[in-house]
Amino acid sequence: MNDPQRRILDLLEKFHNGTADTEELGELDRWYASFDNDPKLTAGYSKEKLTATREGMLRNIRKSTETDVYVPKKRKMLSRNGLISIAAVSVIVAAFFVYRTAPVLNETSSKLDVMPGKDVAILTLSTGKQIDLNLAKNGRIYSDKGLDIIKESNGVLRYRSKPTPGHDSQEMNTLTTPSGGQFKVVLADGTKIWLNAMSSLTYPSRFSGHKRPVSLTGEAYFEVARNKEKPFDVNTVNERVEVLGTHFNISAYTDERSQRTTLLEGSVRVTAKRQIAQVTIKPGQQAEGTAGSLKITNVDANATASWKDGVFIFNHTETHTLMRQLSRWYNIDVVYQGDIKERTFSGSIDRSYTLLQVLDVLKISKVNFKIERPNGANNRSRLTLIP
Repeated sequence: MNDPQRRILDLLEKFHNGTADTEELGELDRWYASFDNDPKLTAGYSKEKLTATREGMLRNIRKSTETDVYVPKKRKMLSRNGLISIAAVSVIVAAFFVYRTAPVLNETSSKLDVMPGKDVAILTLSTGKQIDLNLAKNGRIYSDKGLDIIKESNGVLRYRSKPTPGHDSQEMNTLTTPSGGQFKVVLADGTKIWLNAMSSLTYPSRFSGHKRPVSLTGEAYFEVARNKEKPFDVNTVNERVEVLGTHFNISAYTDERSQRTTLLEGSVRVTAKRQIAQVTIKPGQQAEGTAGSLKITNVDANATASWKDGVFIFNHTETHTLMRQLSRWYNIDVVYQGDIKERTFSGSIDRSYTLLQVLDVLKISKVNFKIERPNGANNRSRLTLIP
C-alpha cells in the first residue's frame, strides 16, 4: 500500500474518531470526487472495475445513511452525511487497495501464514464406503447398474444415471467438506450444488418417487434443475425449503444464531419446523429463521452467494461472524483475548488470499492479532484477537 493510499485511510480513521479538521474533510471529499481519475490510487485498474468499485461504494453509502445522497453528474462531491458513511465503509477502500496489490509478506510472517481453502471433500456411498475426492483420480470413481459417479478435471463431482429396472430405491450418498474445503456436485437430475466449508449434503444417487429430497448442514448454493412433477426439498435441522427450479443459498451452520435462505432467482417456500411458520420469498429476499420464527428482509443476494465465486463480501458484518467465516475457510481456531470491541466490516476480499493478506486489510480497522503455529491433535493454527 503506497503513501497516497495510506493518507486516505488515515483521513477516514480521523473522521471516524471525530478528529478530522475542515481541511482534511475537504481533502477526503475531493478524493471521492476524483476516485476514478487519480493514477496514484488506481493505476492498473480497468475503467470497468473502477466504475463498479465507485458505484459499489456509493450503494453502501446510501445503505448506511438510509437516505439518498445527491451526486451530480459533473461534480461527484458528497455532503458531510456522505463522508460519515464513507467512514463507516472504510474497509471497502482498504479492500480495494489490497485487491489490486496484495501485501508482500516477509520471511518471518510467511512462516506463520495460513493458505486458503481448496476443493476437498469426502464422498460416502450408501454402502458406507468413503472416497477421498482430493486423492481420487479424474474420471469414473464409481459405477453400479446404470449409475456412474465421475470426478471431472475441473474438480466437479457429477452423477449420471439411466433408468434401470429393479433399482428405483433411493440410495443415499453424503458429500462432506472439512474446515478449509469446498466442492461442487451435479446431481443425477442436473441440479448443481456448491458446498461451502464444514458442510454436509445427503442426497439420492438417483431420484425416484414424487420428490427430490436432500439434507444439508452448513452452507450450500443451489441451482435446481426445473421439474414441475418433482419438487426439490432441502431439509436442515430447523427448516425445510421447497422449490421447483431456482437459484438460492442456504446458510445453516449450527454455530450461527440463525439460518438464512437467500433467493437469487425463482421462488422458494421456507418452513420453520419448530413453530410451523412458513414464508415464500422472492428474488433479492432473505428468510432468516430464529427460534422457530421467520423474518423476511431485502438483501444483496449476489453478495450472499459470492463465496462460491471465490470472494468474501462483507456488508456490516460483525467481528465474531466474520471470524467464524475465516475459521471455516482457513481451518484455524479463533480465540479472543481481553475485551474485544465489537465493530462491523463492509467490503470484498478474494478468498484466494492467504490469512495474513486478509488480516492486513482488517488491520486498517484496528483489528490486532497474533498467529501461533499449529499445536495439538487437530494441527490447526490459532488466531488470537487482542485489544
